[in-house]
Parts: sequence; C-alpha cells; structure tokens
Amino acid sequence: MPAIRAAGAVTAERYRVFDYHTGDVLATRPGMDKDGRKWMEEAFGYCHHFIHRVDYQRILVAEARRLRVDIRLGAEVREVKCYETGPFVQLSNGEKVCGDVIVGADGIMSRVRTDILGCVRQPQPTGDLAYRATIPRAQVEALLGSFPRLNGILHANEQWTWWGPNSHIMFYPIKDCQIFNMVLLCPDDLPENVRRADADIDQMRGLFKDWDPLLQSLVAQVSSVLKWKLQHMEELKFWTKGSAMAAEDGLCLGTLLGLLYSKRQRSQAGGASSSDGTKDGAYEFPLFHPTVPEVLGLYESLRKQRTTINIRVALDNRSLYHMVDPSTIAERNEWLKGLNWEPPENEHEISANLKPKGKCWKWGHMRYQTDLLGWDTHAEAVREFERHFEKV
Repeated sequence: MPAIRAAGAVTAERYRVFDYHTGDVLATRPGMDKDGRKWMEEAFGYCHHFIHRVDYQRILVAEARRLRVDIRLGAEVREVKCYETGPFVQLSNGEKVCGDVIVGADGIMSRVRTDILGCVRQPQPTGDLAYRATIPRAQVEALLGSFPRLNGILHANEQWTWWGPNSHIMFYPIKDCQIFNMVLLCPDDLPENVRRADADIDQMRGLFKDWDPLLQSLVAQVSSVLKWKLQHMEELKFWTKGSAMAAEDGLCLGTLLGLLYSKRQRSQAGGASSSDGTKDGAYEFPLFHPTVPEVLGLYESLRKQRTTINIRVALDNRSLYHMVDPSTIAERNEWLKGLNWEPPENEHEISANLKPKGKCWKWGHMRYQTDLLGWDTHAEAVREFERHFEKV
C-alpha cells in the first residue's frame, strides 16, 4: 500500500448515482461514515482506491524488478507447448524459453489461451464502447461557481455515475485528486475489426446533450478522447493444461505457487525421513509435494466459478444502468431509494452459490456484495492448499 499511496491513489469516500436528466441523487453508497470509520473496511475488509492504470503498472514493474524478475520486451510469443517434460514458449525469433509454469496474462486476444485450448476463442462484443478522457482539477474547480455540487467530488473523494438510456458515465479522482478520470459508455459504433480509435469530441458531446447540465459542462472540458470497444469472453471449458494456464488471478496464483515453492524447499532441506517420521528426534516434513499441474488444477477449482459469476453479474448490471422504459426506470429508482447498506446477517457465512435466487439487481445486494468483495482469497488459497497437499 505505501507504493500505491505514493503513486497518487485516492481512497473512495462514497459512491453517488445521479439521474441522467435532472442530476438528482438516486443513491449513495457509503465509503466512510460520519465518525471517520471506513464503511468498506467494516463491510468487506478493505477500502476502495482509485489509481491510474499506468501508475499501477509501474508499481508492479518496480516490484518485479526488486524481486529480480527478468522482464523481456519485444519477445513475441508464437507458440506455447505443454509437454509433460516441462512447458516452453517459442518466440518469433526462434528462441525457445523453458520454465516451470506458463501464465496466460496476455490479454483478451491471448496467444497462450489459444494454444492451451487447442482452438481460437474470439472475444464477444458487449454492444458498448467506452470513451475515455481525463480532466485536470483546475478545470473542474472553474465550474464550481455554477455547480456547487462539485464540492462533493473536489473535497470528499467521491465517485460519481450517471445512469441513462443505453449509456452510463463514471467520474472519479486519481493522482492525488489532481486529475479526474471520465469514462462514458454508450452503444458501440466501431467497425467489427476495430478495437480502439481516436474519437470525434463533438460526436461524443452530442450523445449527452440532453443529460444533466453539470455533466454536459464536464464533458465540454474534454480536449481529446479515445474510444474502445468493450468485449468479454464466454466461460472457458478449462483454464489449465499441464503446467500452463490460460487465465490468472495474481493473488490466488501467487499464494499457491509460493506455498508449493516453500514446501519443496522444506522437503529439500529435510532430506530423507525415517520410517517413524522423525530425524534426530525432531519432526521431519514429509517428502510428498504436489506437482505444478496439481496446484494449477486447485487454482482453477478455486477461481473459475467465481470469475464466471463476476463477469455474468457485470453484464447483467448493464441492463440496470442503461434502462430506457420509463416504468422500469421508476421501479429501479424506487428500489435505489430503499437500499440498506448494512452487512447481511451471518456476514461471515460462506455461500455455496453466489447468485441470489429470484429477481435481484446485484449492485445493491449486500449478500452478494459481501460474498464477492469480502472474500479472503489469500486465506482460502492457504486453507485449500493445506487441505489438499499437506499430507502426512
């Protein structure tokens, strides 16, 4: 966390939803209560922070270099092989790079995923694109005289969102609140084979000309903008093949592989055990240790279902944000007014099925939110590793 804070991360204090046309507040999700205690820490065990993607990537690179990771640029992977003797990748220059594990962290157009699955899986469009832009703090402050409501985001670290017909907008501070990030999601008009392009600012502004006057004034501050096609992957039949994997969750995977490494180090340090499990009168760690494929199989069993549910709910939320029918919008707005942000009863209970029964919007469903955001991935990885592999 010190590195994240030093990079200008902003701790969220609350989350507000506005009516797209009037600017009226539809809902407020807390971040910090009046006594200064962080609501997210109490509800989920941690806070929500805003940080620019590039700043976060720089932190990860710096930490990797501190740990003496060899980062190679310009090394294009052409092929991935998952032989029992060990996995390797073939680079475009003909070089073969061997290792213990191959992790497919190469994005939605993943080459690793294709070779592990044995077929090409194309990402599917969501039907939306995102305009992405940043606005300097000084330009937001210049609007304060006309829109006093901006005090909430200038001085209280709030995240704002507007939900409207076929679109929604997010606006939040980054870089020690000196820059504000704006993401505007609307129907996709990019050609099928184009994932990113420079955007026409006037076209973007025209899409929101009937929206909240404050939002229109903020959009008018944007001087340049890109638009990105939003895509997703349908659930894969499997994530791993031998010692290679097509999807990664850094916390869970890092924990499991760290435990595997530690177990192997203990075994090597202990040497051979006597028949009664002791050596020189002291307990000796057993020689058994799992293989990399076994650990990756455990990883898949822990993360695959939860990831699938998370993605499905994110897609479901699109219908919540982008409503068009007035009667449905009225029903949603009444639901928003009645939200109770108290943790559910038996908050430490672990649900076997994260998807609540019946019609329910998950955005304000505290049972779902607690099960998803309050899940201790590290503790689960440690617990399940010990249950599966700490054999005596």
